[in-house]
This record gives sequence, C-alpha cells and structure tokens, in this order.
Amino acid sequence: LPESFKLERFIKSVINFTIIVEVLGAIALYVIFLKAGDKNPAWSAIFHSISAFCTAGFSLYNNSFESYAGNFWLNFVIAILSYIGAIGFIVWLDIWRRILGEIKQITFTSKIILWMTFWLNIIGTILLFIGEPSIHALSPEDRLIAAFFQTMSAQTTVGFNTINISLLSKASLLLVIVLMIIGSSPSGTGGGMKCTTFSAMIGIMISIIQGKEKMNLLGKEIPLKRIWIAIATFGFYFFILMIGAYLLEMTENNSFESNFFEAASALGTVGLSAGITS
Repeated sequence: LPESFKLERFIKSVINFTIIVEVLGAIALYVIFLKAGDKNPAWSAIFHSISAFCTAGFSLYNNSFESYAGNFWLNFVIAILSYIGAIGFIVWLDIWRRILGEIKQITFTSKIILWMTFWLNIIGTILLFIGEPSIHALSPEDRLIAAFFQTMSAQTTVGFNTINISLLSKASLLLVIVLMIIGSSPSGTGGGMKCTTFSAMIGIMISIIQGKEKMNLLGKEIPLKRIWIAIATFGFYFFILMIGAYLLEMTENNSFESNFFEAASALGTVGLSAGITS
C-alpha cells in the first residue's frame, strides 16, 4: 500500500458510503412499495435495500420479486443498488477521484470491471430478450425489463428473480449459469469467479489466436504473474464446480441441468434456484 493510504480513513469512507447508498435506496423503495400497496412499506424498503446492496438476495416475498415483474422503478432501484454493491467501493472511489480531478484517469482494473459489467449485461439482456420463450407473452417493455433484471441478478450474484427460474428454457438456464460463474467485481459484495478473471481468460485466448507471445487487454500488457493467477483461479473454480455437480448427480434424481444450475448458484453464492431447492 502507498504511504499516503490511511486505513482508518478508508474504513470510515466505506461505512459512510454504505450507509448513504442503503438509506437512499430505502427511501426510493419506500415510495415504490407504498404506491404498490405493500402492508409494511418501510420495513420492506429497508430490508430489500440492504439485501440488494449486499447482493444477499434475501426477499420478504415467497416468489422474490415476481409480483413486481412489470414495475419499472422497483426493477431499476434494485438493479442500481445491486450493481453499486457488486462493482465495489474501490471502483466508485476511483471514479469519484477522477471526477474531482485528483487523478487523470481511473485505474486499469476499474476500466476492466466497468467494461465487463457493461458488456455482460448488454449481451445477457439481448439473448434472454430474444431467446427465452417464457417471457414472449409479455409486452416488449416488460419483456426487456425481465431480461435485464434476470441478467443483472445472475451477473451481480444478488439472486433476486422477477420470472420463474424453473420455467426457463435450457438455453436460458445455460446463459444464467455462465453469468453466475463469471460473477461480479473482485472489489464488490458479489460472488462468482470474478469478471477480471474472465477478462484475463479472454485476453489469453485472443493473444494465442493472434500468435502473440505477450497478452494485451484494452491496449495494456498484462504481467505474467497476473495471467497465472487468472488461469489458476479459473481452473480451481471449475474443478470445485464439477465436483459439486457430480455429487448432486450421484445423490439427487433431478435433471442434469437443474443439478448443474444449483451447483453453480451455490458456488457463486447467488441463491437462484431452478426449483429443486425451493
């Protein structure tokens, strides 16, 4: 750590940031739940604001947010809270320092996290919007909201759902599994393998295809030590996932895709279920 780094100041900043985000989230959710006719809007707002920011995924409702599938503002606020938590305080601090002019540009790691978060959400939303049969009956607007929210939920590993996961097609289950495995930022509250590891694996593949001896990502050369760490993380994560899926296949009578989904959800600390652990 640099000599200018003050641990006490950093911890206070994290606490203040957390409280401010969760309070603002609770205020926004209170208005939403009040208009929706929730019996206890204040408690629901506080609980779900904290749950979303911490990417815990606990809900006071038996069907998570399926009853609010068409509520744009609830989907929006929960998504914002989840992304703020999953991306992490360090990245937001980096952006804030850039806005204040304390630094000329954000760090390379922050760039990777933001780019990966953005593109994974865009790709996941488009694929679910186009390819998921269970939401085709919805209006285009509600269908887009549902696709976006479920992509966000898997990507940040927050684990909320606005559509019935057990009704998803096999293709959509596979997509959600991939998003849960990749996971969120290493500086955030989410789980999964981490998007930085996934980006490094993409960089390795591109470099090999192009015949380069050194790996470059976003125009920056990646140190060999970082590459080895990414490969080891990727391999170890899939090794544990395969063991978990194998044991479920040995002990449970559910379909393979359901067992594999539960294993990926558990390892990524997501909390989504295809129906077998309701």
